[in-house]
Amino acid sequence: MLDRNNNDFFLQLQTYAFYKTLIVIELLLIIGSVFVIPYDSYDYPRYFILFVMLIYGMLLLVTILTHIVLEKHHVKQMVYFIISMSLYIFSNVFYTTALGSGTSFIFFGLLMTIYLMQKAKYVVMAIIISITYYAVTMIVYWNQRVIFIGVGYYINRFIALFAMLYILMVGLKLFRYYQEIIISQMQELNYKNSSLKLLNKELKDTKKSLEAQYDKIYHLAYYDPLTKLSNRTFFLDNLSTQYNSEGLSTYTIMILDIDNLKYINDIYSYSVGDMVIHEVSHKLGDLLGEEATISRIGGDEIAMLFIGKVDYEFTAEKIVMLFSQPLSIPDIELQVSVNIGIVSCDKKDVLYDEALRYADIALVKAKNEYKGSSHYVVYDPKMSKKIYEQIHISKELQNAIANGDIEVDYQHKNNTITKKINGFEALARWNHKEFGFVSPLKFIVIAEQFGLISRLTEYILEKVCEFARAVNEVEDQYIITINISGVDLIQENFYQRIVGLLYQTNTRASIVGIEVTETAIMESLEMATPNLKRLREHGLRISMDDFGTGYSSLNYLRKLPIDVLKIDKSFIDGICTSAYDHYMVRMIVDLANELGIETMAEGVEQKEQYEVLKALKCTGIQGYYFSKPISFDEALAKTKQV
Repeated sequence: MLDRNNNDFFLQLQTYAFYKTLIVIELLLIIGSVFVIPYDSYDYPRYFILFVMLIYGMLLLVTILTHIVLEKHHVKQMVYFIISMSLYIFSNVFYTTALGSGTSFIFFGLLMTIYLMQKAKYVVMAIIISITYYAVTMIVYWNQRVIFIGVGYYINRFIALFAMLYILMVGLKLFRYYQEIIISQMQELNYKNSSLKLLNKELKDTKKSLEAQYDKIYHLAYYDPLTKLSNRTFFLDNLSTQYNSEGLSTYTIMILDIDNLKYINDIYSYSVGDMVIHEVSHKLGDLLGEEATISRIGGDEIAMLFIGKVDYEFTAEKIVMLFSQPLSIPDIELQVSVNIGIVSCDKKDVLYDEALRYADIALVKAKNEYKGSSHYVVYDPKMSKKIYEQIHISKELQNAIANGDIEVDYQHKNNTITKKINGFEALARWNHKEFGFVSPLKFIVIAEQFGLISRLTEYILEKVCEFARAVNEVEDQYIITINISGVDLIQENFYQRIVGLLYQTNTRASIVGIEVTETAIMESLEMATPNLKRLREHGLRISMDDFGTGYSSLNYLRKLPIDVLKIDKSFIDGICTSAYDHYMVRMIVDLANELGIETMAEGVEQKEQYEVLKALKCTGIQGYYFSKPISFDEALAKTKQV
């Protein structure tokens, strides 16, 4: 019997249809065999019934074959089938008798129906019925007496009727069985259909949600949330796509940098800085429109890609003029300067990634040469030559640090009133066999650009510690200061590096100081201030170098951990001849005295300058008036003389 858990709905439906047809045919056979067809009738009704039984037999064969194909039969079930077919074939031995030929189809239906049940007890019953039937038939066949034929006829007719009733009973039972299954399956199908409709709706909603999420992710991946411009990833992808397109021949890249954005963030707030970026982007978009693809590729950098020939200098001048007027930020008017690096090239001559690098080189030149004012620089191949020279110098500098070829001279600082030496500033000097004397202004910048500044700082600090211990052997009289790069100052481990080196060299923090330019502090205020505070708390003396040339702010002087203000040489040069310089120096000294901060005048070369500074109550003096930078031994000898 088919399992109620069978999931093959087609097989169950086909079996259900068979049993439904079986019941109708069996009823026709019962009526025809018992009430319609006499024993010796060979008229048309009998042939009709035989035709119906033939169709019935064909239906059984189709059903059996369907089960054999669609079900995985075991050996026992195949044996049942062979027995049933054997009995059917055996029944045809009696084809010569009307009784045998007329009822063989009935027993074929009986045996096939029982086969479908696949139960041993039903097969045994079928065999008993069949043997009884055929035994009586054989007796009648072998004894041609009328009495035997008549009795055998009615016995066989009774057996055949019993067999058909039995088939009808089994058919009804299986019909109800499969009817329940079909109804259950139909209900399940309806439920699944409803579930599929609901699932389809959910899938559509999910698809819409995924599309929305994809759009959001795409926007986050390729667009800047602040300016709504495309970002660096989009710019590079677009540049690559345009470069590889067949129609491209000439293209131009401009990179714009917003000058002093860090200063704006520190002085005002990051929200004001964001508004500046947004306003600059908006103005560029209005100016260029569809002429260029505009992308924000960095914190303060915006790139523009122009396809085809373009008058890039005219466009750059328009951009410079655009930012000649202050930006209208709520409650603030800010004058913002921009620098632009430009490269224009043919596709056949320059790869797109090289073109981007060239634009960046031109931008660096614009920033270095025109800082504080809006300007543009067009890339020239000579700039690359300069870059290669810098790379060569950086390699030689790396070797010089490793081999100890960087010398350190010391320029002493004097008390303004007593003129006594109270400290020294360490100054790095590099004499190279190929380049000759290399200015610190040059090799320090290269060290910053090529990642050598930290090693250079540690190298010089070791020399400073050695000198500090030597000149303070008896007592702590002299503070030796070292200049610190802004690149070093913003590193998270800067404090640990300085303190660790002091510990390794067994140098007291009280005899060492650091000097940091005003610009370096203000450009990285948030990261620089904690490092300076921790170093000061550890005992180091902090000096702000070149004061007055950067972004001086009274508010920050009060908050920053500063011990000494070093007044820039540019003010000292004109202190005796310029009322403005005199006023500026006096104001700085007075302000520092009010805040309890010492002052140190740099670059003092004349006695008249010294006298003015003394009158203004400047705390200390440093310059050629007292001494030029001298070697370790000369500086040590001067302290011994004192």
